[in-house]
Amino acid sequence: MFYWLILALVAVTLVITWLIERSRFGAWLIAVRENEDAARALGVNALTIKLAAMVISGAITAAAGCFYVQYFLFVDSGIAYGTWISVEALLTPIIGGAGTIFGSLVGALVVRALGEAALLVTGHAPGLDLVVFGLVLIVVVGFSPSGIIGLRKTLIAKFRRSGRAAQATNSPETEIRHD
Repeated sequence: MFYWLILALVAVTLVITWLIERSRFGAWLIAVRENEDAARALGVNALTIKLAAMVISGAITAAAGCFYVQYFLFVDSGIAYGTWISVEALLTPIIGGAGTIFGSLVGALVVRALGEAALLVTGHAPGLDLVVFGLVLIVVVGFSPSGIIGLRKTLIAKFRRSGRAAQATNSPETEIRHD
């Protein structure tokens, strides 16, 4: 039952994010993030936009926290505010692709899979999983600063361009006809 509840929570969160991204409110959020003074000059109330963003973020976080407490029936400061939580919270959007709808989801899946694989390979040695995360972070930031989702978009665009270029060179319209 908990699996279906958390899956529904993730789906609702992704839908909310998708709706915000495609709305006027999403454009205002981007405007305030990029240049607050310019957004104010255009009539955007930056304080209201920031407050609304914090309320939405807090509501989603509170729902996830309620689920967590109901599932484990235990809360500890080391679990809720430990170093590991901070590392995961920072790594997931960076690896997945910050600023994208599915970036955090993909990042979370990759980070959890890497964490489990690192523990399996290192034999639960303390700290070695963090070394693996550090290496992955260096690779992602070095080769794909926009994360896995950004890398995917870049590769798709590159393959489409190369496919169009190949079609253009092979098409009969490009041949010179001497009639």
